[in-house]
Amino acid sequence: MDNVVLALVVTFLVGFLPPIVLFVLGFNRRKSHPATSKIMYILGVVYLIVSLGICATLMI
Repeated sequence: MDNVVLALVVTFLVGFLPPIVLFVLGFNRRKSHPATSKIMYILGVVYLIVSLGICATLMI
């Protein structure tokens, strides 16, 4: 049972932590570098969609 919980936590961190970091970095750079901010937002959304698709498929 502990291994299953550990696997779910790791999957959650791999799926959600990088997009959250990209969103925060994009938000912080919004005023000084708007083009970089948009790219970070787009990368965060794409990473989130792909990771949720792959992780959800692996969990089934």
